[in-house]
Amino acid sequence: MKKRRKINELIRKDMVGKKKQDSSLRWRNRDIQPLFLQIYNHLPEDKRQWQYRYRTLKPIKPFIDVLSQKYIEKYHRNDYQQLLGKLVKEVEEVKKAYGEGKGDEKRYKDYKQTKGENRSSK
Repeated sequence: MKKRRKINELIRKDMVGKKKQDSSLRWRNRDIQPLFLQIYNHLPEDKRQWQYRYRTLKPIKPFIDVLSQKYIEKYHRNDYQQLLGKLVKEVEEVKKAYGEGKGDEKRYKDYKQTKGENRSSK
């Protein structure tokens, strides 16, 4: 449980929290800003729909994913590597807890990817 809390803190506090402190419109990164503006200009007018998991964002999700990955690579490479390491360890713990049988596989198989997707939804 403590490890999951650390994983969530790494995502929410270190990666997402730092981004919230910096206005996206002030970005000077030539690689990221045009992509950000493209996404921003295709968002629904209703800001309540600006949630990653909403169906209305489905057409721009690939662009959001690319933007997220570029941002992470540029500004949070070390945090992301640390996150991946923690997720690998967590998957191993989940395997130990639930077993590695055919029926148990679904409990841990997608854990790492799901946590990675959660990063995008923040």
